[in-house]
Amino acid sequence: MSTMMKSKVLFLALSVLAMIQIYHCETAPDERFRSKRNLDDKTDLESYQDDNPASHSLKENNNLAGFELLPYGIASERNRLRRQATADNSNHMPNFTTRFYYKSIACDLQHESIVTTVGAKVPDGSIIRYSIDSGNEAGLFFIGELNGNIRLLATPHIQDYELIVRATVNSNMNLYNTVQVYIHVYFPGGPPRFRQSFYQANITEQQPTNTLVIRIEALSDDKLTYAITSGNRHASFAIGQTNGIINITRPLIYSPSINTYALTVSATDISQEVSTVKVIIRVVRSPFRPLFQPTSNSHHPWRGNYFAKVIENATVGSVVLRVHAMTVLSARSHDQITYYIASGNSNQNFLLNPNTGYLTVAKPLDREKQSHYRFSIRATSNRYPMLYDDATVNITITDINDNSPKFNASCLTDEKSKRLAAQKRQGTVLKVSQYDLNSITHI
Repeated sequence: MSTMMKSKVLFLALSVLAMIQIYHCETAPDERFRSKRNLDDKTDLESYQDDNPASHSLKENNNLAGFELLPYGIASERNRLRRQATADNSNHMPNFTTRFYYKSIACDLQHESIVTTVGAKVPDGSIIRYSIDSGNEAGLFFIGELNGNIRLLATPHIQDYELIVRATVNSNMNLYNTVQVYIHVYFPGGPPRFRQSFYQANITEQQPTNTLVIRIEALSDDKLTYAITSGNRHASFAIGQTNGIINITRPLIYSPSINTYALTVSATDISQEVSTVKVIIRVVRSPFRPLFQPTSNSHHPWRGNYFAKVIENATVGSVVLRVHAMTVLSARSHDQITYYIASGNSNQNFLLNPNTGYLTVAKPLDREKQSHYRFSIRATSNRYPMLYDDATVNITITDINDNSPKFNASCLTDEKSKRLAAQKRQGTVLKVSQYDLNSITHI
């Protein structure tokens, strides 16, 4: 093969490789541009070429006219750069299609529904981005950045809203215009309508009385009266008749078995039309609250009760049992727990060590005087003294034979002694009575 032929073959091979390289370089940016048009509909971030009469697409303004197109509709890199330069060099202020926007919606409009659409134009067809400047402090509305769709995100109050919407050219803060959007929310009639289908809230245990739990709100064009109609065990909650605010009436204690309240709340309007809603309130254990723990040798189901037996001749200082409480964070924070007897130890027969939790005998015991003791103990956290746990201690005194039998003194009077002597002379057997303090039985 001649040198000239080899040169031609090499030239053709290099040309093919160059064309492949150019194809990949040109398709990549255009694919990114095309994928920008297929974003999630719910986010309202569709491309400016979506079917939206208020937005200006490149297609509508024929900005692709005169651009060189490669086969299969792939724009060249040069066309992409020209398009970007046209957008970046815009010096026109956007103009909205109307002086202001007004829309009236029902208060029960479905969330994510389109309330209205705003639109602005510029002569050169540059990209316009929309945003809400003010009036949306509660976050009820959302505007599509590229298509101007204003959507409802939550249930609104029955009132008027005034939004200030900004249209900016190519994200250039110096090229913008604003417009007012008025939204009127009305009540469609009928019984009161709660803003949510159900409510739920958590409250940490042992919060002070009147702590706010949750606010319930119903919609109506009349004055409403709120009430808790069921599920309010021990009257633990109260609701404001006019504002629907639910507070606790007492500090609530977490219990693994019963820690949920299912309230039914009603809203009644002036015409006595009533609507109800479920309110689920869960009491959450505080990580800083100490909880008494069961003993390892306890044969009783743990219900916050300690049981022990003590022999009646136990010496002062003898250990009866040890109580123990801990918090969720005790192992990591080394939170110190303090113990004390809260009630029931009026005679001071027992002593509870505040640091170790050992319960000891403080006085000599006498089963014949008192055979059972029951008192309440409490554990508090030194870091959060308002958080505590209570338990009950049950102590049974066991008997020892520490009393000799005694005759009943009532049978040893002078008169009876004379009769006893006479009966003795006649050989008569006398029946006498004695008792034992340990068993309280008669012989």
